[in-house]
Amino acid sequence: LFSGFARYEVTFDEMTWIAGIGHAERIADYWEVMKSGAMLNLKPETTDQVDLGWMYEGDVKLTTSVFYADIKNYILIDTNSRPYARNVDAILWGGEASAEVELSYGLQWVTTLAYSHGTNETDDVALGQISPLEAKMALNYEADDWSFGALWRVVDRQDRVTVGHGNIVNQDLGETAGFGVVSLNGAWKSVSEIAVSFG
Repeated sequence: LFSGFARYEVTFDEMTWIAGIGHAERIADYWEVMKSGAMLNLKPETTDQVDLGWMYEGDVKLTTSVFYADIKNYILIDTNSRPYARNVDAILWGGEASAEVELSYGLQWVTTLAYSHGTNETDDVALGQISPLEAKMALNYEADDWSFGALWRVVDRQDRVTVGHGNIVNQDLGETAGFGVVSLNGAWKSVSEIAVSFG
C-alpha cells in the first residue's frame, strides 16, 4: 500500500497561502475484518484529498482552510446488512475558519467555525457519523500566575443521517438536535512549580 502527500506554502507580508495534495491507502483493521467475516471481503480503502488554506497574522489572526476528499472503497459499517462491513465510494468535503484577537488587560478572544459534508456515493445517501456545523467562541484571560477561560460551543442539528451506517466506533441512530455547551476553566501556578487547574 502507498501513502504520501505534498504541501506548498508561500508567504507574502502577513499572509500565508497553503496548498496540499495527499493519497492514503489502508487495509481493514481487526474489528472491521470481524464485521466483514473475512479479510478478502474488504478491499483497501484509498483516499485522494486536496487541501487549501490561508492565514493572516496581524492585529487579528485569521485562518481558513477547505478540503475535498474522494474516497474509494471506504470501509463502511452497516448494521442494516450482513456482513456488517462493506466497501462503498464516498465524497467528503468541508472547511474551517477561525479568528483570534488579543484584547486589552490580558484578554484574548477566539472564534472558530467548522463544517463537514459526507456522501455515500454508492448508496446515494448521507455518509454516517459526520459532524454538523459547529461554532466555538472562547474568551481567555492570563496574567501573572492566573489564567481563566470561558468557552461556548454551539452545534447545529444534524438531519443528514443514515440510520445504521457509520464506523467501527458508532453508527447513526437518527437525527440529532442542536445543542450548546458552556465550559469554564482556570489555573494557578505558584513559584514553587505547583500548578492547580479547575474547570
